[in-house]
Amino acid sequence: MKARISVSFLIVWALFTLPVAAQPAESAGPQPVSSPALVRGDGFPEPVFELPASALTFQPAADSIRFTVRESDGGETFYPARIKSVQVPTIQLKKPDSTRLYAVVIDATKSVPEKQFKESIAAARSLVEAMPDDASMAVFRINGKPSRLRNFTSNEKDLLSTLKKVKRTGKVTRIYDSLFFALKETSAYAKKRDLPVGGLVLFTDGRDEGSYLTEEDCIEIAAKGQDLQIPIFVVLNGAAKNERLFKRMALRSGGELFQKTVRFEDLTQSEEATEETATPEPSSDKLQIRYASLMPFWKAWPGSTIHVQAYYDDQLLGGASYEVPGLQAFIAAHPVLFLLFFVVLAGVLASLVWLFLSVRRKQQAESAEEPRQEERLNIPDAYGDVFIDMRDPRNNPPAEPGRMIESEDLPLDESDDPSSVKGRRRFEKEAMTLNMKEKAYVVLQMALKEAPAYDLGVLIKKQRDLNRLDHRYDLFLDETYIGNSPSATLPVKDHALSNLHAKVKRFDKKYVIFDLGGRAGTFLNGKKLLKPMPLRSGDEIRMGHTMFIFKGERG
Repeated sequence: MKARISVSFLIVWALFTLPVAAQPAESAGPQPVSSPALVRGDGFPEPVFELPASALTFQPAADSIRFTVRESDGGETFYPARIKSVQVPTIQLKKPDSTRLYAVVIDATKSVPEKQFKESIAAARSLVEAMPDDASMAVFRINGKPSRLRNFTSNEKDLLSTLKKVKRTGKVTRIYDSLFFALKETSAYAKKRDLPVGGLVLFTDGRDEGSYLTEEDCIEIAAKGQDLQIPIFVVLNGAAKNERLFKRMALRSGGELFQKTVRFEDLTQSEEATEETATPEPSSDKLQIRYASLMPFWKAWPGSTIHVQAYYDDQLLGGASYEVPGLQAFIAAHPVLFLLFFVVLAGVLASLVWLFLSVRRKQQAESAEEPRQEERLNIPDAYGDVFIDMRDPRNNPPAEPGRMIESEDLPLDESDDPSSVKGRRRFEKEAMTLNMKEKAYVVLQMALKEAPAYDLGVLIKKQRDLNRLDHRYDLFLDETYIGNSPSATLPVKDHALSNLHAKVKRFDKKYVIFDLGGRAGTFLNGKKLLKPMPLRSGDEIRMGHTMFIFKGERG
């Protein structure tokens, strides 16, 4: 036994101390063809996805929320990973023409007070008048649904005329839809003519009755502006309840928030500051994404191939694959699972040792002493009319010393003569009675032999009405009579039962049930009771319209 346990521990130790080297595999599985990406899996469960800077056609932001990594074992199911850190390289993009585009969005709904609306128009006119010669501007309006009033132009008179014609119409403000529309139109115009965008300027009182602007909406708009490289500037007229959301949206997109008015110099200064902060010294010539793998353990065994795909927002960056390293790294990825495994293994080994020792002790105890079943039963002194133990000296007293019992000492009767008819009948009756008592004794012995021992027996009377609670009766007496009579130990209101219908008797923590000859009979677990039977926990006792459940309690 000890040798087997030692060999088992040696095998487990060898498996856990022989790591398998992690090697980056070629791109395979569900991923782009000829992808230059690579995954270094030697740090599993925290691999590193790498993509050369030459494979990027745009400048990604150093925001880990924008990146997504998904893993698969080759099937159709992908498991998202948890991003730990992102290292973004600097991408040298082509510098476009110096002419810049600006989009002005006016909140012109009737929900804006007239005073604030006039202030917004005046601020927009000041911005147009200060527009440099190399700038081009478009005017958008919010009045229930977004619309473009004037396309991009550098003609100051046309822009001022357009702003003068803007009137308050509509009652519902949809800031999210309007900004999304303006960003989309501005980006399309800029890409078509290969022109840079200086920014988008929103004039509003900050109230949004239509879309109920939320923090998620502001983050999404800011991300859209950052992707399109269009900073958003917000000019608030009045005390807006959600000023914090507008400020966060503006700063996150690269713009700023102003109160009542804005100067054109503020837009260009913010643009220069954004360019300075957006072009740091390159720290790496490749994109590196370190993430924590969340693949299920049954799909990421040591040596298995894992396919990886990396995304920036919804754009696929590339794909690669790697092999899960040795068992040590696998344990580091799932420490709780292996701790539970070792606890269960230790419990199984301890149980086997305990079982082996218990069997050995039982065998030694059985070989050391001979079983004496009759003495272990500890039968009580008397059992009424069921049987009489003639081995008990109280039922069979010895004769007095020196005195012989002779026939002349006993009264002689005609029925004592075996040759007479009365004598034969009396002899047959006594022999039958003794025979019945002997059989009852044997049956009871068999019942006691099969009966388990309980510290307390309980009868639970089941109610036919489900809304009523069951009744519990503790069998603490040596004899418990069940019947319809009030004199019964356990009276039951059931006209189908006899006055004394059945009896439960306790013999040294063992319980036996007797049928006392009722018309309805007594049934134990669906079988009619024809002899004393032992009771076990969970037995079902049915008599008449009444049902009991016997429960045995230990300890």
